[in-house]
Amino acid sequence: IVEGIGGHSSKPELAENPIPKALIKLYNELNEKWIIDLYNMINEENINGKLFGLDIKGKCGILSLVPTTINIENGFLEVVLNARYPENIEFSEIIKSMKEFINKNHLTKFNIDGIQLKKSSYIDKESKLVKTLHNIYKKYSNDNESVVRVTSAGSYASEMNNAVIYGCEFLDGSFGNVHKANEFASLEKLSLAISIYSEAIISLCNDI
Repeated sequence: IVEGIGGHSSKPELAENPIPKALIKLYNELNEKWIIDLYNMINEENINGKLFGLDIKGKCGILSLVPTTINIENGFLEVVLNARYPENIEFSEIIKSMKEFINKNHLTKFNIDGIQLKKSSYIDKESKLVKTLHNIYKKYSNDNESVVRVTSAGSYASEMNNAVIYGCEFLDGSFGNVHKANEFASLEKLSLAISIYSEAIISLCNDI
């Protein structure tokens, strides 16, 4: 049995991914080189893609490749990576770099496919959209300490023009254990979030 701790793929450092652990267990049982090769490509030391020359930083953060699911079917083992990447790199470059690494190291048992892709996007934190949303958040939360964090890809926001991810987190962490076991939100914080979203919708729609 392999266990882990759930979390959000945008913050892998707060989770404990069981997939690399499963590969180590599999290697101990089968003692085959391809398992260690796969482990080296997807373990926590290579989340930023440095093995592929992809440790790139942009205005909205760093690239990350987080293994989210593993499946064995019809004699093939499939690992799905959640790819989040900054605005200064194209997804085609990521696929190309990974394939070049595989070919250079003669890892003939592996193949890379890019599916269900979301393009990267970046909205300047000094933009009217972001400043409006941040000011509304500060008004209701009284949180004047947190800085604006604008991320790229991984969400519906990257599929639209002039859109960002907005909430729901508060400075004291009291909204709940997001994307973990027994995820919850207090009624107080849920009500506060509704107030923030309501004013954001009214402010933005009246400004069109």
